[in-house]
Amino acid sequence: FFFSGFKILSRSQTSREMELEEDGFVVVPTSGKASRARPTVQPDPVDVPERVRSVGISPENWPTYFDGDGRIVRESALRKAIFQGGVAPEVRKEVWKYLFGFYPFHATNLEREIIRKEKRVEYNALKAHWRQVLEPSASSPFEMNFDLEEEDPQMIFMKMQADCNARRTKIDEDAARKYIRVIKKDVPRTDRHVAYYSGDDNIHLNWLQDILVTYAVYHPEMGYAQGMNDVLSMLLCVLDDEAEAYFCFCGYMNAVRDNFLESGMQASLDQVKEILGRTDRELQQHLAAIDCADLVFCHRWMLLSFKREFSFTDALCLFEILSSHHLELSSGTAHAVRQQEKRVTLERNDGAVEGASGEDVWAHHEYKFECFICLAILRMYRGSFMRCTETPALYSLANSLVESMHLDSVLGVAEALFFDYCRQSVHH
Repeated sequence: FFFSGFKILSRSQTSREMELEEDGFVVVPTSGKASRARPTVQPDPVDVPERVRSVGISPENWPTYFDGDGRIVRESALRKAIFQGGVAPEVRKEVWKYLFGFYPFHATNLEREIIRKEKRVEYNALKAHWRQVLEPSASSPFEMNFDLEEEDPQMIFMKMQADCNARRTKIDEDAARKYIRVIKKDVPRTDRHVAYYSGDDNIHLNWLQDILVTYAVYHPEMGYAQGMNDVLSMLLCVLDDEAEAYFCFCGYMNAVRDNFLESGMQASLDQVKEILGRTDRELQQHLAAIDCADLVFCHRWMLLSFKREFSFTDALCLFEILSSHHLELSSGTAHAVRQQEKRVTLERNDGAVEGASGEDVWAHHEYKFECFICLAILRMYRGSFMRCTETPALYSLANSLVESMHLDSVLGVAEALFFDYCRQSVHH
């Protein structure tokens, strides 16, 4: 699963390999060429309660989450509201600045203004430094972009400090230039169907490129991996600000960095495989029989937060829902469901809980809601997956699901599977 250039997965010799096509991740069976045709696949009927999306965060209720000084004092309620109903486009930009760490939840109005200025100056200094080192002929002096007088003492200090900190970083020029070559190939084909990135000489593509290079240069332990451009694209499109998108991207990567490492993605796929084995043994055995037990075809789903499986609008909503981290196995909601199931079981069995101690012996708290989104897709298209009799057919099916799913339906099934798992964990 290690990213290296355009190669996505490095595996021992098997019946398949993964490569990148111009417009994204595509499977290329070793026996032939991949087809661009994406036949319509209908989901199986799944008997779960219909999910009704609540209001979420709207222009009307967004101010109610702040106190008089501008601090968010209802963080858990905010995260729950995002999970249940998403964020209205009118306030999404401001909400995402908190969700992805640009602002601390406890920052006051005054503190946020200072943070905004400091981070903008910091980003400008970081970008100016790598340009001077890597592109000296194209670089320009570090300039301020604020509507403040140049002699403002606070601004002068911010600039000097940021410039000093940036220059302290030793840039690995060989590695950086390698990343730049790949980034310059990836960026021009990123979400060009979206109006924000369409057209010739689009400045937003320049922003996208510069953010990715800045991140790769100053985070050498991560560098650049394909897929980062797709994630950043959503952030930049919403925030519409280069510096803010950079720091929100850093915040997001701090939370999910393991997904871009071989060990981390393998662990995520193993978690899906573990839950699938406990909830649908027949499907797991079928996938094993056609050499797909490793669930590598789920790789893109989780890496890109299922961006390719939904319309861009729905992908933005799912991205914020997953990033709310409201419904996790370690959350209070999950704990309440397990405790309720224990009480019901105690009443049914005259005080005895099935299993040794009543502990959640296989409710692994590190499992993320993304795992249950994967399971929901497998469940909703179970019949189609079961009809696949060879590996290329299964990968063709997985590719045919691009931009074909209904978000509320998938979320409804995922939530049902999540709560079923919580309840079942009491009895094993």
